[in-house]
Amino acid sequence: MTSPESARLASPARESRESPNPELTAEALQRLFAALEPQSHRLMARFFARLFVHEPTMRGMFPLAMGALRAQVFDALVRVAQDWDDEEALAFRLGELALDHRKYGVTEQHYQAFFDNLTAMVAVFGASRWTPETQQVMTAALNHVRDVMTDAARRAQDQPAWWVADVIGHQRRRPDLAVLTLRVDGQTPLDYRPGQHVSISSPRVPRLWREYSIASAGPSRDELTLHVRAIPGGALSGTLVQHTEVGDTLIVGRARGAMTVDALTTGTVLAVAGGTGLAPIKSIVESLADAGASQPRPAVTVLLGARTEADLYDLAEMTELAQHSSFLQVVPVVDAGPDEVGQRRALPEAALRHLPPGACDVLVCGPAEMVRAVSRLAAEHCPLARLHADPLPPDNRPTPAARPADPGGHGCPIHR
Repeated sequence: MTSPESARLASPARESRESPNPELTAEALQRLFAALEPQSHRLMARFFARLFVHEPTMRGMFPLAMGALRAQVFDALVRVAQDWDDEEALAFRLGELALDHRKYGVTEQHYQAFFDNLTAMVAVFGASRWTPETQQVMTAALNHVRDVMTDAARRAQDQPAWWVADVIGHQRRRPDLAVLTLRVDGQTPLDYRPGQHVSISSPRVPRLWREYSIASAGPSRDELTLHVRAIPGGALSGTLVQHTEVGDTLIVGRARGAMTVDALTTGTVLAVAGGTGLAPIKSIVESLADAGASQPRPAVTVLLGARTEADLYDLAEMTELAQHSSFLQVVPVVDAGPDEVGQRRALPEAALRHLPPGACDVLVCGPAEMVRAVSRLAAEHCPLARLHADPLPPDNRPTPAARPADPGGHGCPIHR
């Protein structure tokens, strides 16, 4: 993804990218973290234990249960290594992380303490590869990460790090699924583009944040609708679905994500939604409907996937929207069950049947395996497709976003 913001983020502390062999930095980082992958769980557990001993005041920034977060941090380091030779992509990713970390109360001194302790543990677990040159590469890389992130945070210091929101609606559409409506308080509005997602935290589960896509695109930016499915073992998703009521208070982080309505550039859109992956697609479709017939709108086909007819929790509303929107077609797709190798193919096969000829935009959101399958099909059978993918792995270890088939596509791994 390219943006003016990412270009600005690329400017500070260029010297910190220097290493004895700058052209080998990306390869060295990638090899180092590939070697650390088999023991990443132990590495991150030891790292956080060391961090909290040396910096006890930082413990309060993290949730009590650290398992998922340890995996997320390691995956973030892997993605930094993967993006290292793409300065613009790296700057954008680090800038997004820095702005999102503001809601935890992270300051400049926290970055240095974090990276110092991380380097110490990487040296222990990567001892067989830990040479003076490796140490220089690692130090230069982390210094650059620190500088870019602190610069991004400084430039956003006048913006809210989070907003308080009241729950004004809570509908249980299924035993494990709820639609929440939030009213956001604050003098500064929460700006978002249809298709983006926000991080949510609840006082019932302190210091635990998860990402949920905004399912609404109404004129009032102080009201948001979220579709939340309770994931087995998911502390926050279970709380939001089963224990949250009208009148409760939630905390909302800044909006993020590139799978947005303004990313559409062609006259034809195929949107593939699995489960609560419908949320951002519904937001995009509603925004197109609100634009009115006076503005050009693409022809949109939404494939609404579920395992059973009962799981089509928002079919009635989507059907009604289609009845009043000539540009929109909604096609429910019910999965008959996994095949002999455990794959669910109904939604990818439906996507293949509905891929239009010529140039088109393809929106994909839902379970990570479905997103990967549809992405592959779009790349193989519709070379002119612009892919906008939003993988949504469960509440355990996040799955890195699949690389888009077209440079214009975007990926954003978030939790559901």
